[in-house]
Amino acid sequence: MVNVTVVAADDDPGLRLWNPVGAPWCRIVAADGRTHHDATIDQLGDDARLVPLTWRDNPGLFWFPEGEAFSVWWLWHAASGRFVGWKGDLQEPVVRWDDGLLAGVDTADQALDVMVEPDRSWWWKDEAEFADKTGHPLYWSESQARAVRGVGQRLAALAEAGKFPFDGTWCDFRPGPAWRVPDRLPTGWDQPRATPAPRPPPAGSFGEIEHQIGLDARQLSRTGHPLHLSYVSRGYGTFRPTDRVRNLGPGCRWAPCPDTSGRRRC
Repeated sequence: MVNVTVVAADDDPGLRLWNPVGAPWCRIVAADGRTHHDATIDQLGDDARLVPLTWRDNPGLFWFPEGEAFSVWWLWHAASGRFVGWKGDLQEPVVRWDDGLLAGVDTADQALDVMVEPDRSWWWKDEAEFADKTGHPLYWSESQARAVRGVGQRLAALAEAGKFPFDGTWCDFRPGPAWRVPDRLPTGWDQPRATPAPRPPPAGSFGEIEHQIGLDARQLSRTGHPLHLSYVSRGYGTFRPTDRVRNLGPGCRWAPCPDTSGRRRC
């Protein structure tokens, strides 16, 4: 998945990105309309494409706490602006990267989410997808699935106790009136990571490997600055720091990349 967002803050609590209605984004769609929610990547077939779309769902503030195996989304109703709850997105801890021109973070989605209502009641989202992928050779094992669910249970416990991040912090967030996002994906959004992450994920990290492309890291602290954030699925299953896969772009097929240096386009 590819999103274009706006940097809301990049400070001690962690990177926060604003994803507004109308922002461009892309998702992988098979020829028959199925997405990664409906099937594993190998089941989607060779005709799966990254399709450009416009975000029409609820806008959200995405928080990426350093070193944590989750992100949390604050969500507002698209029409009324009413706060409608939080989404705990279970994923690999984000890893920042910088090639001197673009910067961003890499992560890996793990299907299962924790949805928290404004009254702090909660429920699991995408349990069937999570169960279907558990044990699949391209995804996570039974023991890894237990670890993912454990992170979700920790988030649920925080919600039940009304503790941060579910204590009302940032629920009054409003985007700056001058904040804008581009109307299309920027040139270069699909380039491979040019330099290794400062702290690469350890061998054996697991999930749907995703690549998030941003602007120069020195600009991330500029509130309201557009950030070309992309959740481009780069590979599935066990991840090693040297792994690289072919980039996905509109009309491109998913395939292993023969180059492991990460410095050439495939």
